[in-house]
Amino acid sequence: MSHTQYTTELQKTTGALDELREVFHLWEPGMERTNLTQLVIDSGSLGRSSTTRAKDIVNRTFAHRFLLPDDRPARRIKSALGAGIDQAAFRDLVFLYTLRTHSLVNDFLVERYWPAAFSGHTEIMGSEITAFLEDVAGTARMPEPWSASVMQRVARNLGKTLTDFGFFEDRRSPVRRIRYWNASAFLFVYTLVEAHEDGVSDTAMLILPEWSAMGMDRNEVVDRCSRGSGTPAPFQFQHAGDIGRFSWRYETVEEYLNGSA
Repeated sequence: MSHTQYTTELQKTTGALDELREVFHLWEPGMERTNLTQLVIDSGSLGRSSTTRAKDIVNRTFAHRFLLPDDRPARRIKSALGAGIDQAAFRDLVFLYTLRTHSLVNDFLVERYWPAAFSGHTEIMGSEITAFLEDVAGTARMPEPWSASVMQRVARNLGKTLTDFGFFEDRRSPVRRIRYWNASAFLFVYTLVEAHEDGVSDTAMLILPEWSAMGMDRNEVVDRCSRGSGTPAPFQFQHAGDIGRFSWRYETVEEYLNGSA
């Protein structure tokens, strides 16, 4: 997931939680992207957003995060909404798939956000986010350096995106104040159940790349799994040496969502 080539998608979007929730209400599996875009425009579900904004939300945000390389993320979030998850859980799921889609988000969290937070820093300057992008220009992450204006827009929206997901305080300022962020029990278990459904081995689940972006190392993941085991938890967990073993109450995300809502 990490160190793949960055895109400039974030210059056009952020977390977009409210807008994405509206799009999910309209989307159905198998729907063509052009049809979805027109439905969003015709329904007026995004309020007074322009046609261009509606197209960006569908094509640059919704499709990019939830329909590629297939629509399993969209189907899973649609099921979650149908199961009655609250806004905090919806935000968690959008964050998870944004993290996987945008290696830029993953890398910034792992390389800049968490080192700052763990060192006791209370804020990250907007200029530091731009500097992060400048540092990778000309590398495999950004083979063709972006213009200064694009870097600034992406850096600004990266900060806004992480604010939407709860990593920074929500306020207008070039200084991003760090909030205490901890992966919710829902997000933690959802990530495990999804990995199980997708065929990831029990031991490999302890070192999923998402954990680092969530501020956890292997020992913390093992500890959370151990504390979360037992009835009526979604799984039981045993750990010995480098080996982890789960006994699952739910085999699929849909079973988990319907059983926990």
